Amino acid sequence: MISKHWRYSIGMCSLVLALGGVACNGAVGTQALRDSGVAFDAGNASDAGGNTADSAVDVDAGPLLPTTVHTFAVSGENFLNPERGFYHTSHLNNASSVMDAANEGSSLVYADVRLDDYRESEIPASFLNDVQEGLDAARAEGVKIVLRFLYNEGPYPDSEPDASLSWVQSHLRSFGPLIRDNVDVIAVMQAGFIGAWGEWHTSTNNLTTPENERAVLEAILAELPEGRAVQIRTPMEKEELYGAALTAATAWSSTPAARIGHHNDCFLSSEDDVGTYPSDAVEMWKNYVAQETLYTPMGGETCDPFPERSDCAPALEEMERLHFTYINADYHPDIVSGWESGGCRETMEKYLGYRLVMIDAELPTEIVAGASTLVRIRLRNDGYAAPINSRPVVIEVVAGTRRIPFVIEGEDPRRWLPGTEITLERVVQMPADIGSGSVTFTLALHDAASALAADVRYSMRTANTGTWDATNGVNILGTVP
Repeated sequence: MISKHWRYSIGMCSLVLALGGVACNGAVGTQALRDSGVAFDAGNASDAGGNTADSAVDVDAGPLLPTTVHTFAVSGENFLNPERGFYHTSHLNNASSVMDAANEGSSLVYADVRLDDYRESEIPASFLNDVQEGLDAARAEGVKIVLRFLYNEGPYPDSEPDASLSWVQSHLRSFGPLIRDNVDVIAVMQAGFIGAWGEWHTSTNNLTTPENERAVLEAILAELPEGRAVQIRTPMEKEELYGAALTAATAWSSTPAARIGHHNDCFLSSEDDVGTYPSDAVEMWKNYVAQETLYTPMGGETCDPFPERSDCAPALEEMERLHFTYINADYHPDIVSGWESGGCRETMEKYLGYRLVMIDAELPTEIVAGASTLVRIRLRNDGYAAPINSRPVVIEVVAGTRRIPFVIEGEDPRRWLPGTEITLERVVQMPADIGSGSVTFTLALHDAASALAADVRYSMRTANTGTWDATNGVNILGTVP
């Protein structure tokens, strides 16, 4: 990461306490809380699946324990984290293909579903079963997929056929239950379906009109659960359909505009990325994408080599500018090998998507049975982008074999924007029967899906030295005493 591009700012604290019986949200100073002498509601702690856990129940917490600050060393290690980085390609209706791609050493796999044989017919149950087996393979291998449905592999400009709008809508209804049942392993869905490679050009069924594009997007969003985003091929298409770029006020909602991100499948391959942007307004549309992708997923692949743009220096600059979360490791091979020989691939592997760094944590100086403490954590996102999907943010109190979770209500990692500092705060109460011995505090960022919450391969790791508990998939804040 190039230091001149770091943009650290103070993030909003997320603190929900009951003060005198009135709930309030906001950043409240640690010392002010400690000195106030009021009683705090420690809240109902839930695990990643939403289940109330152990003895963290509503209580009169009383005054807070004194605290001390624990600092953390930054790690330069390159390690996997879910839903980000380089991906390898596969076919979702071929479980072996998914497994082979997963075994290349990524947390993401691009998985297409070729529908060439069904352009004018219903999807048979046997094919749906094949796709389900591919999703099962992704789950077994601990990866998530970038999903795309398509009817051909080009070529350009004389593409093989796509399907009519009515058949696209019918096929989406057929795949809807499968998408909903397996959304836990779908990181993001690309709009697909239309034209050559599903890239929204050269449609043989007139699907590239605004009316038909909107109809396809609405059909996708109707089947894709609300917590997941779909990516569109060019920014002009999104702007035509949904208007001005997203802002913090319009992002992270259930509106179609807030759920539609971007993918660029000719990234860095000409001055205008082979028509991704109008040649006479490249900078204007890059600015649009840069604004949008603060709040929506961005990824894609390169096309043909174009040294003025696809070499290391411009590639790193543009990935950061446009907030890339993922990129294809398989194509274009000449460009990817150039990043390796040029020495920048490792940098990309570290900073694509999010890279969270714990700065320090405020923990109690002692453990007193039944007493409460304010746990405060400062993080920084050194990555190119925010996490693309929400997940619970949990402080754990670990005492012997007991792991007592305290959820930081209302905290959403999608809001942890690149280059920003984030402060997390939560009042936690020690169990009345905690007994003697040390207590460890951790930051748990498990997957939001109950089926994956206990799978450490889907848990977020911070870029710090000596803090990762690989057995439990949590980040260790410190042990008291």
